[in-house]
Amino acid sequence: MSRPLAKWLILIALLAYAVLMAAFADSAVRHRTGSDIEIIIDSEDTAAVSFLTPGAVKRELGSLPARFSRMPLSAIDTDSLERMLACVNNFEHVEVVRTGTGKLLVKVVPMIPEARIFSSTGTYYINKDGKRLDAHAEYFADLPVVRGNFTRRMPASGVLPVTRHIASDTLLRDLITMVEYRSPSNIILIPRIRGHVINLGDTTRLAEKFANLLLMYRKVMPYKGWNTYDTISLKFKGQIVATRADKTTLPHNFVDDSEDIDPEEEALDAQTMTENPPGIPPRKGSRQPG
Repeated sequence: MSRPLAKWLILIALLAYAVLMAAFADSAVRHRTGSDIEIIIDSEDTAAVSFLTPGAVKRELGSLPARFSRMPLSAIDTDSLERMLACVNNFEHVEVVRTGTGKLLVKVVPMIPEARIFSSTGTYYINKDGKRLDAHAEYFADLPVVRGNFTRRMPASGVLPVTRHIASDTLLRDLITMVEYRSPSNIILIPRIRGHVINLGDTTRLAEKFANLLLMYRKVMPYKGWNTYDTISLKFKGQIVATRADKTTLPHNFVDDSEDIDPEEEALDAQTMTENPPGIPPRKGSRQPG
């Protein structure tokens, strides 16, 4: 027998052996009963991991976990399981495989929630694209809370720039308890400090607006009283407009009393507040909404 022919025969024999071993291993796995269901949450995002637990994923499998140890692996249709789990709103991607050790491996990439929404149609979470995610006992994340009556023309995703800004700042996370989305130009913040609300206006100049809010809390509220105002408006560029809770109170000496300003509102120049203590009249100027 020639040497090349011998090499080919050995190669064919090795390939046949590999195929037979693979078929034998596959047959052994298929006739083996299940040993365990392992759930892997594939995400490095802490909000996603806390939002989606292995227990929640296992409960989406229905009665399968209770029957799994009595079932041969060949009876488990992994493709059907993947399609079923892919229908869950909170799962971005699902992969189900049988392992050689008798385990059923379920790997889930979760949707990442960004805000908790309360509306007339119920409560739910939304992700970065505004997609609805289920909200019930199985799925919970400590995220900014938003209230509003949302429509296609006014989707909940419109508030995400505000909730992201709040979530990125530990002080604001502790300070703001809820965002009320009345319209794109009237976003109301409900602070933990009772007695007033904050009108943020729209989603522009957020860093400036929140800086002005903290300036108001540091420079004015401790001196004028935390119950003096019922609304703090940050809509106007360079100014903080505070509406007095007691409408009969005479204007303070830092009121801008130009004709275009409601006499029940006090316009505080934000720049002047950084230079002068409360009680010293600021520069007068017209409001610039923004």
